[in-house]
Amino acid sequence: MNVTITGQPPFDPVTLQDVYKSLRLDTEGSPETHADDSLLASLITAATRHVDHMGRLSTIRRHLRVSYPRFPAKPTEFVRYGPADRMKSVNALAMIYPPVLNISSIRYYDADNTLQTIPHADYFLPDQQQPQVVFKTGYIAPTLYDRPDAVQINYYAGYQPSVNNPTTQAEYAANVPTSIKRAIILQVQALYDDLAPADYERVQRAIESLIQPYRVQIAI
Repeated sequence: MNVTITGQPPFDPVTLQDVYKSLRLDTEGSPETHADDSLLASLITAATRHVDHMGRLSTIRRHLRVSYPRFPAKPTEFVRYGPADRMKSVNALAMIYPPVLNISSIRYYDADNTLQTIPHADYFLPDQQQPQVVFKTGYIAPTLYDRPDAVQINYYAGYQPSVNNPTTQAEYAANVPTSIKRAIILQVQALYDDLAPADYERVQRAIESLIQPYRVQIAI
């Protein structure tokens, strides 16, 4: 499995103004500015990627592609299914860095190494927080070309913006949990203040504590 970020979000979860306030930086003008704005903006982006990686999640909505060399080798079994506790087998492929907002496409390279698209009617997403693409009962996997990215799932992941077509930072970041935003700001502070190793480790433990409730446990 390989994951590629194919579309970065236009905004980060926290703003320069959030950082000014938390780091108690002196600013000038209206709107507020600081001499280190370029550096701080780059640190916010780096801190966001750091928290995303630590939490195995996506904060601001972004587009990703997860690739597999083949379809599932065998079904996944759910022990309890329906009132009779029957067994049900489904073909599933895991996705990571949720919450998943929607699947834009699932594509594969056929036996002739030609890229094909699987109809949306042939699969569904049962759980946004621990996401798997599940292929519907009776789906017959096609023959694939031998390559590491033979099956490609393209999808949007991140916390749901406040509107369907967001255009502002506030709309994109509206539903990102406050604890995650605070973890990002702490990482910005750790990088900006050039902390000693022991102090940096203490900040990392604080970040871990903030994101732990949201960390995604991945079972591939």
